[in-house]
Amino acid sequence: MFLFQEIILSGLNTIPSLLLLSTFAIQHIVPKMIFFVSQIFWLIPPFKQVRGHFFYYFFILAISEPVCNILYHFAKVPVLYPFTASSFLLMLTIFKFKGTKGKSIIILNTILFILAFFFIQKFAYHIDAIFHLMILANFITIFIKKLFTRQTVNFYLLILIIYEFSTTTMFVLKLAHTKINVAFGGILAIFEMFVCLFFVVYSYKNSPKIRLK
Repeated sequence: MFLFQEIILSGLNTIPSLLLLSTFAIQHIVPKMIFFVSQIFWLIPPFKQVRGHFFYYFFILAISEPVCNILYHFAKVPVLYPFTASSFLLMLTIFKFKGTKGKSIIILNTILFILAFFFIQKFAYHIDAIFHLMILANFITIFIKKLFTRQTVNFYLLILIIYEFSTTTMFVLKLAHTKINVAFGGILAIFEMFVCLFFVVYSYKNSPKIRLK
């Protein structure tokens, strides 16, 4: 904001002023536009994934950031609460909870979810990372099973693994107290938009595949 005031005061008729304006746009305006466009992009995949294996996963992905922004701007709800809730729901959508083992997983993760809300400032990223590591492990397991049982590389599952890996990496970086600047966040958002485009075009059923034999 101080940079913007400096630009106005100095006028726009000099090269330094234009450089300041460009710097302000790159640092503040462009990243916000990228994040906004990214949120719009992610509203589309659920329509393609309807009746598919991962419809609810994409539905939660689509609404999580808009809901988070709405709750923050209109109700002043800290972003950690809805993000942790969305991580918990994403985890529930991709597991088949059957038998005693399934019930145990539900109970354990519900406890983690409740703890996250009681100690949201301290352990939210830890618990988010656990949920996403579970999701990532599940996608890798499905991918490996398909690879060995059907001798097929499924690009749908591979892209899901890459996406979840990037998401999990973000939480790990935050846990390591690594400063994530706006530029890195913008690059990640652009990468995720390309991932999103894949899921706009392809569902699990019509995913590109490579047969190894």
